[in-house]
Amino acid sequence: MPYTIKWIDRGVYTKTTGKLTFNENIKYVGELYGDRRFEDIDFQISDLLEADMSDFNEESAKRIGEFDKISTVWNPKMKVAHIAIDPGVIQIIDSYEKSMSETGWEFKLFSNLEDAMKWVS
Repeated sequence: MPYTIKWIDRGVYTKTTGKLTFNENIKYVGELYGDRRFEDIDFQISDLLEADMSDFNEESAKRIGEFDKISTVWNPKMKVAHIAIDPGVIQIIDSYEKSMSETGWEFKLFSNLEDAMKWVS
């Protein structure tokens, strides 16, 4: 499993290491949004510094966004901090965030966990 989910205070921290496939990502978001704690959190931090997202493209990122839009029914306001420095991963994040632009979720990209934690606090 290339990801871990850690529930913290009013949020959740996820870390992806190694190659993440589209199907694994669907499983991951199902675990995250299927947890009853999801309704009460204020933020998500998605650490993608060690992620290999080479199987993703703009279309698959948009499809993930379509799945995630459904979760806004249960949690309409959320801060989402993405942590990445790889240009390919950043391009996927950008496509995903554009697909979520009409939701109540707020997004920001960071290069490290410390800055992401400050922003969501």
